[in-house]
Amino acid sequence: MLTMTDTRSKVQKIDQQLIKLLSDRKQICEDARRLGEGVLIRELEIEQISNIIEEGVEQEMDETQLDRLASVVIRLCKGGEE
Repeated sequence: MLTMTDTRSKVQKIDQQLIKLLSDRKQICEDARRLGEGVLIRELEIEQISNIIEEGVEQEMDETQLDRLASVVIRLCKGGEE
């Protein structure tokens, strides 16, 4: 049986992994922009958002919340670029 401490520890570990993954993704996007591939990134945004939503819905997640999450992830990748 999981205790509250076990649950909290597992959630914190997942949160740390999410931050690391988002940081890695942001770095990849920055590298792509430096290499002149920023246009490619912009062209893939709609596809990326659709993929996030589709995969999340398959895991029984809320489509509206997934759309918001995907938009935030895309904006994070863009950095100061708009």
